This record gives sequence, C-alpha cells and structure tokens, in this order.
Amino acid sequence: LRSCHANILRVRAHSTSSASKTFTVQADSRPTLRMVPRHGKEKGGDARISRSVPWIFRNEAENFEELQKSGHTALLVNVENSEGREIGAAVCNLHKGVNIIARIVSDNVAVPIDQAFFVQRVIRALAHRQQFVQDVMHCRLVNSEGDLLPGILCDRYDDTICVQFT
Repeated sequence: LRSCHANILRVRAHSTSSASKTFTVQADSRPTLRMVPRHGKEKGGDARISRSVPWIFRNEAENFEELQKSGHTALLVNVENSEGREIGAAVCNLHKGVNIIARIVSDNVAVPIDQAFFVQRVIRALAHRQQFVQDVMHCRLVNSEGDLLPGILCDRYDDTICVQFT
C-alpha cells in the first residue's frame, strides 16, 4: 500500500506540474439537481439521502430531463431538496436507462470537487487499509461508499490494479 500511496503522490505531482488539464467546477457555477417532494416521512424525494444513503434514483429527481439537455453524459451538480435546501454535491449520470442517476460525493456544496478532493479520498482509503489488511498484494483498495467515493471500486491483484466505475 505504501507503493500505491507513493504512486498517487507521483501522479498528483506530475499532473500539477505538467500541462495536463484538470477540472475545477466552482459550487456557484454547477447546475442544480432538484429532488421531488417526499411522499411521506420515509418515502421519496430526499428521504433516502437524509438516512445517509448517497444514491439518487431517477424518480427522485425533478429536473433530470432538463439536465440531460445540457448535452453532457455526466455532470457535477449541486443537489437541493424540493424546498430549496442544499443537500450536497453529486456526480450525475445523464445516460438514458440508468436507475441511479446521481451519487452524493460531499454533503457540503461549498467544498471544491477537484482532483485534490479525489486524491485525498483515495489516500484516506489507502491509509485505512494499512491498518487492517495483511495481504496488500490482493485486496480492495477503494470500496465505493465505504470510502466516501460512491460508484468507484479499485482492487489490487499482484501488480494489476482494476478500477470499476458504476
């Protein structure tokens, strides 16, 4: 895991020193995904998110079709409930036929969601594994929601790293 951690730092140093493009979308310029009103205390709208489940299903979003018209396949969005209260920031998948359309990555819309944000989350996941994993050559390095990186899995098999985005 130390070598993985060192490689992440090398990638980060390379990407910040080279001419590679990075993204930073300021909170005030992100589009907003609006949740539908709740159907009851525990159903619909932001009920699932209020229980710390980071998924937003298609039927829970009021303006999904509006976001699809942006022409993008994915967007970083601010999420608000039906009353206009900010819930957080999410990665929104705008493909047709997808049931889970967004995954909350931060419960604070003011947090910059950029390369450093994701690097820090991965470093935290690797540090957590170092405390518990004996066989670091064969293990899950990033475990999606468990590491606050919903939709991302990363496994290590010897010298091969497999990453899956769901």
